[in-house]
Amino acid sequence: MLFSTTRERNSPKKKSSSKTSQTTTSKKKRKVPKKLPPKPKTPLERILFSIKKQELN
Repeated sequence: MLFSTTRERNSPKKKSSSKTSQTTTSKKKRKVPKKLPPKPKTPLERILFSIKKQELN
């Protein structure tokens, strides 16, 4: 899922409207899990957490 969203973002800017709607929905989804686990415990979670941070920036 994460990789597909990044690929869509980096693809040609034909779906600019869908791109913006995707980012807003993904941000809303991300804010919830961030509150539940404040610190990623497993190394895999840490990697996913860093990928999410990179996507937001």
